[in-house]
Amino acid sequence: MTKRLEEDHQLTQKTLAQEIGVAGSFVGRILNLLKLAPDIQAEILKLPPTIWAGPINEFRLGRIARLDDHVEQRREFRKVAALKPRLKIPRLPEKAQTFQTLIIKGIRPSLS
Repeated sequence: MTKRLEEDHQLTQKTLAQEIGVAGSFVGRILNLLKLAPDIQAEILKLPPTIWAGPINEFRLGRIARLDDHVEQRREFRKVAALKPRLKIPRLPEKAQTFQTLIIKGIRPSLS
């Protein structure tokens, strides 16, 4: 995503979102996650795909990503990761797991 946006200066987040079938705000939120320290991104990729009201969620990750200092990001991420989940729901169906992978790994998909 980012490569396409960087290379094609006419391409907007809205156009890119339409191409991949998601809301423009979704693309913006995913791009924001690129601001996370690389080791935090790697930690997120290790998480199993599930739906649960847990501590590591898009809202908290977005808040952490807005911190400019990676040391601060790591400190805040550790605090969030230490929180206990409130509700656990069984694994997602296969199709939904693919979508979750797009959310997390899709930070850098090639859309050529």
